[in-house]
Amino acid sequence: MLRRAAVLGVVLAGLLAGSAHAELSAEALPVNRPVTTPMVRSLETVAASYWGRWGVLPPPGAEVFLGSFTQLGGQIAVAELGGHRIWMNGNLAAARWAPEGPEEARALLCSVYIHERGHNAGLLDNDGYPIMEYGRANFTPSICREWATTH
Repeated sequence: MLRRAAVLGVVLAGLLAGSAHAELSAEALPVNRPVTTPMVRSLETVAASYWGRWGVLPPPGAEVFLGSFTQLGGQIAVAELGGHRIWMNGNLAAARWAPEGPEEARALLCSVYIHERGHNAGLLDNDGYPIMEYGRANFTPSICREWATTH
């Protein structure tokens, strides 16, 4: 288990190196320097492909902030509804996904990213899209599984 936690830490570090909830105000979250790495850019490509199939267009120019945000209160991620910012709670994600193994952890990271980009497009949880169904944490689109094998 310690090995899996370390592997997931590497996956999240790769995000650095290489779910929106209306009650949380985006203004309450820090907006330092967003993460701009090849991994984030590749996740954006996957998200654009996923949402394009549904005719949903998240706003361009996603900004991803990765850190340990106490303001998220136990959530792995939140997004600015109708905006372009996403905050991911890296420490919490690592703790929850550690048992999954590296490839599955990357697939889950991709799923969360696509979900949050849906919020950026103005969608709410349970808006009728499989990835937006709150409580379907085990739903991982095939496009994320494919992405995970190469990243």
